[in-house]
Amino acid sequence: MNPLAWRWLLAAGAAKVAAHLATDWQYGFQRDELYYLDCARHLAWGFVDFPPVTPAIAFLDQLLFPGSLEGLRLAPATAGAAIVLLAGLIARELGGGARAQGLAALAALLSPMFLGANLLFQTVTFDELAWALVLYLLARLLRTGDLRLWPLLGVVFGVGLETKYQVLMLGAGVAVGLVLTRQRRELLTPWPWLGLAIAVVLFAPNLLWQAQHDWPSLIYTRNHQADIAQDPRSAYGLEQLLLFGPLLLPLAALGYWQLWRDARFRVLFWAAVVVEVGFLVVGGKSYYAGPVYTLLYAAGAVAAVTGLERPWIRRAALAAAVAGTLVVLPLGLPVLPPGTMASLGLWKARMDYADMFGWQAMAGQVAEVYAALPSDQRASAVILAENFGEAGAVDEYGPARGLPHAYSGHLSYWLWGPPPGEPQTVIAIGMPRDLCVQQAARQPGAVVAEPAALQLSD
Repeated sequence: MNPLAWRWLLAAGAAKVAAHLATDWQYGFQRDELYYLDCARHLAWGFVDFPPVTPAIAFLDQLLFPGSLEGLRLAPATAGAAIVLLAGLIARELGGGARAQGLAALAALLSPMFLGANLLFQTVTFDELAWALVLYLLARLLRTGDLRLWPLLGVVFGVGLETKYQVLMLGAGVAVGLVLTRQRRELLTPWPWLGLAIAVVLFAPNLLWQAQHDWPSLIYTRNHQADIAQDPRSAYGLEQLLLFGPLLLPLAALGYWQLWRDARFRVLFWAAVVVEVGFLVVGGKSYYAGPVYTLLYAAGAVAAVTGLERPWIRRAALAAAVAGTLVVLPLGLPVLPPGTMASLGLWKARMDYADMFGWQAMAGQVAEVYAALPSDQRASAVILAENFGEAGAVDEYGPARGLPHAYSGHLSYWLWGPPPGEPQTVIAIGMPRDLCVQQAARQPGAVVAEPAALQLSD
């Protein structure tokens, strides 16, 4: 084992956290974040579109930083720093010295995939962290031959399954790699099967919850995949190039070559191939394969470090990587003031930015409508939102404005049930007007009142 380049790794991790803390406050809560906050108020062993770990992290976060945007985004920033560190540690397990470890950490730090994903509180970041831990432990197991690492791998993989189901593709890749390489002999020992059993036990609570609720995640996944199938799959490859980072793509290509040429780590080569090709075949989104980039950056760094022995090559490569990152930085992090971002139209290239504005104003308009109701109607009025962003905004910003919590039929809100009784007054947000008219026509004397459309200053 080469010495651990802890100064390089800690510096890269600290830079990751600093970059996020310096910019995360610029824009507001994104619609998904509002949804996760509501899920944290309804903790369970499962939700319609994801397992329970991310809402549980949101619950703990709100105990420490209630209502704080910066506090909520500290969690993905910290997880992102851990991913940067693990990239360097994986490079070390693959035989990399200090320069290879530093280069791997730098690649993970500058990667457009991790730069953009670790901004928001979503399942994506915590899924990336679970993958990075699995890949690190697997690289260590392959280097040392210590089969006792399989149970620990099972623990991390089980937690990964409770974070995001896409880690199953990594499991399929590892299985294929074991079968196709000399490591298949390990399948004759009890250790891999013990790790698998541990992962299944940890995943069992979510499976039981799914069975009790008629498998809503399977229904959601099937419908979601049908929506994704409408997109041209030719875009998958282009999006992969953009997420890798054009200047980091050669490093990833070297990573495949390095994993193939070293027979000890050929399992990881096949795992990476299955992940990339598998998500393409099943119609997954391009960023689903993103967590495997940690491995490819690390392996590529080990292969590239020899070519970077000359100082001028190192300086040129570093300058190109930093310059390329600065060009795309406004898309990865909210470094620009909101007005500048809007005027440049960056929200069209990254819709996450568009989804960070207007929620407080919307909640304020709902509060005005609610306050204008006669007292007898206000007492029993129900707020009904078309989607989780609108419902989450009312639940986050509404209590301070005297609003009751919102109901919706969207995703996990459907599981939390309809309003009690038969409400006579409904404030509908985002609902089609025709639907409101149809419902009102079923109630004698009912009317549909329409306030002025919401106008945003930004």
